[in-house]
Amino acid sequence: MTNCRLNDPEFERGIRDFLRVCNVVKTFYHTRILQIAPRPFDFWTTMCNEGELLEKFNIQLSPIPMPELTKAIRIAKETDPAVKETMEFLRENAILEVNEQELENIAALKVAMKNLASFYGCNAIAIQCWTALQDELGIMPCCANSLLTEEKIPVVCETDIHGAITSIMVQAAAMDEQPIFFADWTSTFIWRVS
Repeated sequence: MTNCRLNDPEFERGIRDFLRVCNVVKTFYHTRILQIAPRPFDFWTTMCNEGELLEKFNIQLSPIPMPELTKAIRIAKETDPAVKETMEFLRENAILEVNEQELENIAALKVAMKNLASFYGCNAIAIQCWTALQDELGIMPCCANSLLTEEKIPVVCETDIHGAITSIMVQAAAMDEQPIFFADWTSTFIWRVS
């Protein structure tokens, strides 16, 4: 910050920038990411060193297998009123091109991921988006992911742990006042031709 008076705009901007940096550092060192399933085999760009993240930065992963997610989805459908609320929200605010079963699966996925993140104390989620999820639920998770991100629980695709870390840092830099947007450039899947 340059030398300035207390009522100069430079002073206010300097203080705001300092607070944003402090919020990023605080968030960075108190991060736990819900990792739903491993990364797909060919997605080398989403590899991470879990031990190094923990030892150097105290960033923890809470890995769960896909069956734990599908069980949480089943429980949400049976017991959680947030599933119906999410379905109604989507009916009122989105152009739907899915049937009722798929809509319920999308809403239950959103609720289940939020419940699991809360249970494990996570502030971001990294999920294996395909193809196991489509085989299990018959849906893409993109809508559920975006609904959670809008609620300031960043969700990134293909178990991109570094992307999840980046997302919560950007959100912290914005003082958690608005959700982030994380462009998914992890599509490095290589089709093998025999």
